[in-house]
Amino acid sequence: MRKIKIYVGCVLSEAPQEFQESVEALKENLRKEDFDVLDFAWINGAPNDSVDNIYEYDMRNVSDCDVLVALVDFPSLGLGMELERAYQESKNILAFAHQGKRISRMIVDLLRHYTDTPLLAYAHMDDIPEMVTKRLWELGVFSDGPLFQSAL
Repeated sequence: MRKIKIYVGCVLSEAPQEFQESVEALKENLRKEDFDVLDFAWINGAPNDSVDNIYEYDMRNVSDCDVLVALVDFPSLGLGMELERAYQESKNILAFAHQGKRISRMIVDLLRHYTDTPLLAYAHMDDIPEMVTKRLWELGVFSDGPLFQSAL
């Protein structure tokens, strides 16, 4: 069976270093849960030198993923573009924000009106892998949902 591909989208260029480090730890924790986690072109606030076109690279990751895990704690034009692409391509979108964080109404309404999952609040970023797994089970991704069937 094919692993479920996850792309973690978030702000990077304007994110605090602590947040960037937490995102990298999150990706490693998702890999430990046996997800195939796609890497973005921006690592530690600087572009990966081997990537010539970051827009194409990141949009291809959105197109190639089964699930977009969007960390919407901080405003990001790039993440907004990734969310729109994921929505247009009917991807599963799981958007997370720290509890009590104020989020753009555009994002909240996209999730509320056009996806199967509302905005998910987390207390600690370490909680997200378990929340992803739980929500994907609820959506039928692991049992008899379309991702499970395509992963066979």
